[in-house]
Formats: sequence, structure tokens, C-alpha cells
Amino acid sequence: MLQLKIIVCVLIAMIPLSILAQDSTYRGKEFWAGYGHHQFMEAGGNNSQELVFYLCAQDQPAVVTITIDSATVAWTRTYTVPANSVAVSDFIPKSGSSDARLYSLPVSIGGTSSSGLFRKKGIHIQSDVPIAVYSHIYGSASAGASILIPVSSWGYTYQSVNSVQRYATNCFSWAYVIAQADSTIVEITPSQPVRAQTVTGLQPGVASTILLQKGQIYAVLGDIVGSGPDGYELTGTKIRSLSAGKPIAVFSGSSRTTNPASCGAGGGDNDMVQVFPLHIWGKDYLTAPLPSSSSASFASSNTIKIMVNDPQTVVTRNGVVLTGLVNNSYYKYESNTADHIRADKPIMVAQFMNGGSCTQSLGDPDMYYLSPIGSGIKKVNSLRTNRESISINYALIIIPTAGIGSLLFDGSPTFNHSYAHPQLPGYSVVVKSWSSAVNQFTIQSDSAFTGLSFGMGAVESYGFNLGANFKTNNGLDPLVRMVWTGSHSADWFNINNWNMARLPNATDDITIAAGRPFSPSIPAGQVAYCKSITVEPGAVVTVGTNAQLNITKN
Repeated sequence: MLQLKIIVCVLIAMIPLSILAQDSTYRGKEFWAGYGHHQFMEAGGNNSQELVFYLCAQDQPAVVTITIDSATVAWTRTYTVPANSVAVSDFIPKSGSSDARLYSLPVSIGGTSSSGLFRKKGIHIQSDVPIAVYSHIYGSASAGASILIPVSSWGYTYQSVNSVQRYATNCFSWAYVIAQADSTIVEITPSQPVRAQTVTGLQPGVASTILLQKGQIYAVLGDIVGSGPDGYELTGTKIRSLSAGKPIAVFSGSSRTTNPASCGAGGGDNDMVQVFPLHIWGKDYLTAPLPSSSSASFASSNTIKIMVNDPQTVVTRNGVVLTGLVNNSYYKYESNTADHIRADKPIMVAQFMNGGSCTQSLGDPDMYYLSPIGSGIKKVNSLRTNRESISINYALIIIPTAGIGSLLFDGSPTFNHSYAHPQLPGYSVVVKSWSSAVNQFTIQSDSAFTGLSFGMGAVESYGFNLGANFKTNNGLDPLVRMVWTGSHSADWFNINNWNMARLPNATDDITIAAGRPFSPSIPAGQVAYCKSITVEPGAVVTVGTNAQLNITKN
């Protein structure tokens, strides 16, 4: 018998692991999204909200198909998008057999209170060439928008970051997850009490597993606190795929909220954003305060939330270590200054437009996920819109100062305001404004930049991340692994000895844990498979005569 001991396995374990085959960007050929919960879907809300998608082609024309796998026959629309232009989708159905809304009747009258599993609701977007896609839910003095992340950039582990929830008893903090492959096992750990707990069985701080098929969605809504209007904020809710080779998408938002801060509160808006997976988090971020609707140079007071994956992560703001970790998962502060946020382990940073007196002019609450410095991009084709009473569009970018000389907005070097970033020499903040319109715009420079696109109006706001290179080297996901438990025997081929209750295959990263009742053995003449293997110190894998362990990782 041959024993594969730790010296050999250490060499195997040193092979770099990654979640995706290569870096990718915000542009892609395949996307999924859902019709997130909105106050107007609830009783008395008149269902007046609308969902559209903006389809942005770059240097090639695109043929794009949007499909809802509805209860009877699929709802399908195909759009031809000329190069360097944007097409706006039809309104996504919100009634009848093709109703895509993540809404259901209250539990009290036989429904699920918009919580739990939704079949035939996933919205699938496919293009013949890479494009950028943005979603926008708006109507009757409310609006929220998000850049969509292509399937090629999806990951396995997510943490929701949400607004403070305060508006009415029919408004909720929410998150939902979409599967793109059959038999995807998803684990959900809510950070707070949830709506319709009798239906979902979800409890705060307790991990529950859900089985999703392709295109299915599972929605989690935070409960109302007492008699309202406050609701539990789902920031810190953990959602991850336990199925190797089957990444997922997660979206976070609010049915509607004033998102109050110490500087004041907005009039109330829905918000939504596709969550960044752990593997594209970063360690180094620059922020800048948003301008007001009347002045590109005004510095609004914004809320910043910093999500950590490991509570022991050391996070600094402008060189000062942050304290007061909330719910063991995130830091929160308010700022009207440009800041430098650094950490010794990957983090995710969200910025919130608080609205009202916080902006000193027009605009309502909104939220944006920021890209780390290392994920900058040299050219973006992004989107601005005037839908739902938007009066001014903005782009706010953070760029190496040396790149300003080559910086072009739609081919022009002009912009409205700029200043040196006060916390990192060599970087600058640039603000560009336009009169509102539905239009694609291009920003390019010889230097990579990060930034936001957003708009403000009398009772409105929308916005999203401009787009980024999604690098996979910042947040190796340690959670998507098969682990040897050795609880029943030494037999590698006994599924009860593995944490996922199945055998490893050629797509699985596996860990042979030490200190288990039994060490794994591959019997004589048998062949076992894995993508990569990590053997903990003191653990042993025994490989029988003429047996094989095929490791497929290149």
C-alpha cells in the first residue's frame, strides 16, 4: 500500500486555486436578474412600478434576448442594439402568466408574503457579443438601479449590504439569490429576523440550506420591528453556494426606505444592487463624497459601510483603525470627505446617498457598491437616464492624477470639477455632469479608474457602479470546498464521509482535514477525482495498489 503523506500533499496544496478561470469585466454575454420586491406590489400599492433593462453595446452591434421562463410559455423579447448605443427593454411583465415580480400574497391569506422559493421568475439575458446591462425599477416617485454582473464573474460566497430600513409596514430590507444551474445547493444565514419565518424556517444566525434549479430564485425579506415603520436591516446576511462549479448571483435592496442618517433623511426610495462576490473584494479603496444636484463641487454627507468576511480583519480609514464592528460583520460611518479605506484582508465597501438635507438639494436615498483600486478599468461604456423625474446625470471617478491628461468623456476632455484626493497622493477625483437623458456614454483614459454613474431629481435618484475589472486574486473563497469528515469509515467512496454527502469529482476543490475518526483510503484498483487537494498537517491519504487520485487542476 502506498501512503500519500503530507510532504507530497503540501506540494499539491501550493498549486494556486481560483474560483474562475480568468479575470473578467462588467461586460458579458449572459446575465440573470429578478424583479425585486417593491412597496407598490403590496396591497394598496396599485402595482405602478416598472422594471426595464438597459442594453449597452460597445464597438460591435449586439443581438440580445430576454426570457422569462414563465408558468405557461416563456415570455421572450429580442433586441438589436447598434454599436456604441443603448436599447431599452420592454416593461417586464408584472401580471398574468408571465408575472416576474418577486411578490406573493400575505401568509394570512394563503401566500408566502413574498418570501421563499420563486419558480419561473428568473429573468435571463443573453447576447451574441459582450455588452453591459443595467436594471432599473422606477415609478410614482421611486427608483432604484443596478449594474448587472455577467455569469462569467459570479462567485460562491456573498454578504448582503443594505440601507437602513425605515418607511412603512409594507416595506422591507431584502436579498435574493438566483441559480444558473440545476441542483445548486445554497446556504442562507440571515443576520436578522425575517418576514414569513413560518414559511421559510429561516432564523437569524442559523444556516439553512435550499435546493435551487436553474433560474429559480429564493427571496429573503427582513421582518418589521414591532408595529413599524422600522424594519430589520439585512446587512450581514450570508448567502453561499455549496455546489462546486455552480456559482450564484445575489441581489440586495429595499422595497422603499428613507435610509436615515444623522444629517437627515430622504423622502423614500426603493433601492437595489447586485452584490459583489467574495472573490472580487479588495483591500484598498478610495471614496469621494457625492455632489449635489446644483453643484458639482458640493460635498454631500454620505454613509459608508464596510463589510468584512473575517471579524479579525483590521480596517483603517485615513490611517486610523476602525472600531465598533456591527453585528460582527461590518463597520459604518458618515463622511463628507474623500477617504482612503484599507484592510489586511478582503473587504467590500458600499456608499449611500442619504437624500434630503444630506445632499442640500435634490435626490433621494440610494446605494452603490464600490470597486477597489486594483479593479480599475481604462474604458467604460455606461448608462445615464432621465426616467422618473431625473434632472441631472453625473459620473464621479477616482483616477491616478497622471491619467487626467488623457481622460475623455464621450471624446471630450472637459468635465465640471476635479481635485486631488486628500488621502492618497497621486490620485484625483473628477466629476462630470450632463442634462438628463437616456443615453450611453463613454469614459476612457490611459490610466485605470473606478467610479459611479448616478442621477438626481426632485424626488428621485438612481445610480450604480460604472464597471470594473473583476479580479479573482483578492478573495480566494475558502468556503466552496468538499471536506473529508471521516465520520463513518476510511472509504473514500462512501458519501457519508464527505461534508456535502456526495463524492468529489473533477470540479471539486477538496480538503483532507486532520483529526478525523478515519483517514481516507482509495482502495486498490480504484480511481478518484478532484480539481485540487489540500491536506492538513497530520492528515494522511492512503492510495492502494494500482489506485489513482487524478487531480485535474492545471
